[in-house]
Amino acid sequence: MSGKELGVYVVDQNEAFAAVFKPGGIHSAAIAGRETPCAESVLPELCSGDDAILLNRLDYLTSGLLLVALTKDAVNEYHELEDNGYIRKYYCAEVHGRLDGVVSVRSALDTDDRKTTRALVEDSDDPHRWTDVTVISHDHEKNTTMVRCLIMKGARHQIRAHLASVGHPIIGDPLYGNGDDVDLLHLHHERLELPGFSVYSPCPWGDVGL
Repeated sequence: MSGKELGVYVVDQNEAFAAVFKPGGIHSAAIAGRETPCAESVLPELCSGDDAILLNRLDYLTSGLLLVALTKDAVNEYHELEDNGYIRKYYCAEVHGRLDGVVSVRSALDTDDRKTTRALVEDSDDPHRWTDVTVISHDHEKNTTMVRCLIMKGARHQIRAHLASVGHPIIGDPLYGNGDDVDLLHLHHERLELPGFSVYSPCPWGDVGL
């Protein structure tokens, strides 16, 4: 399938990196032994050349920005920036219940060989693995809160598990949520910042502003 058929396209790029939009319901990367359509499979089409390498992953149900290295040097640059805390990844999410102010969820995460990630009692000693949550707005009628989450070096299901662990699972989350009767996970990777490159993708299911 082509990028157009999958709904995958380039949002912005420079000489080192490209940011690609992935809709919810599409895999980020190829799965071994399967021919499932994914964003990674159309990178040669979208980012001309054979050196395009996917640098981050989004869950199947999560929409938003994927970062692609366009050169081998850019791969090393990205990992060095990430290890030193120079990458900023912002997600918007709609969660159950009322959440107020700014919350830093610091729980260590157990991702070993499980379908779900478990938030542990103890905090992670790596601040790059924390999830900082800022409230955007409340919907009193639905009893939901729109939030923006900042992570620097994400783990599998990090935002989903962290929000659920503080009693505010994401709307439409079949693993950590409340069995909502919606088809869309309300989690979107909206902004990505690294030195020399910043890109934004508006939320497809709500106006959350910048």
